[in-house]
Amino acid sequence: MNERPRDANPYAAPEGAVLSDAVAHDSDAGLRGTPAILPWGAGSRWFAAGWQLFKRAPGKLVGIALLYVLLIVVMSLVPIAGDIASTLLSGVWVAGWMIIFAKVSAGEPLPVATLFDGFVVPARIKLLMLGLIYFGCMVALVLVGAIAFLVIAGFNPVAADAEAQFAAMFATQLPLLVFALVFLVVGVFVIYAFIAYAPPLLVFHDVPLARACTLSARGFLGNWRAMTLFGLLAVLWALLGVLTFFIGFVVLLPVITGAYYVSYRQIFVAGEAA
Repeated sequence: MNERPRDANPYAAPEGAVLSDAVAHDSDAGLRGTPAILPWGAGSRWFAAGWQLFKRAPGKLVGIALLYVLLIVVMSLVPIAGDIASTLLSGVWVAGWMIIFAKVSAGEPLPVATLFDGFVVPARIKLLMLGLIYFGCMVALVLVGAIAFLVIAGFNPVAADAEAQFAAMFATQLPLLVFALVFLVVGVFVIYAFIAYAPPLLVFHDVPLARACTLSARGFLGNWRAMTLFGLLAVLWALLGVLTFFIGFVVLLPVITGAYYVSYRQIFVAGEAA
């Protein structure tokens, strides 16, 4: 393994993590007592740091990105079940990407199979449970939003003219429909806040699932300014990626996930400089 001083590599994995064939548990000692609150500019610096990580192993990262995209596309070809499976495995996939960048930052060999490390780490059951929680919360959000909209709009599903009522609602209840869409967007944002940083917290710090979700929400929502800038930049780069007929996404995907890894370390890892 290529050893390098810890202080010379600010984005190396937490002390105690094994970055070759397996990932060992890290202790709570590696976590900040409270997630760091970073300024607006951190959102752009994450992208810069993600690009620097990408340049350490561009060929391998592009290959892994292509494999990941291919797997997601193949899963999506299975109606309903494929989309459900992708959501349930979301925590596992994110964990794999975090281990990938932990290896890159430490200068370790990067087998393509690292993408699947989320399936074999000790925290794999909690990662699968995280995906189940995410899926359940999203389904509940959509159901609650849809039912509330129909009830407030006065829709009667057993009425003789139910179909006509349903069609008319979208023309006569436009303000209510807009409110429902805003409710869904805010709900998705809040749910994602509890999920966003849970995978690396589970893998690298072995925290309980509930605590990982709570810490994730505190770190994500507390850094809403940096997250907003990061999100806007991601959308901008995604639009530019469309202009390359989506070819640019095989570079953008690892750069964004590398930036995400850097943001996790700066927000949650003790002693990490922003």
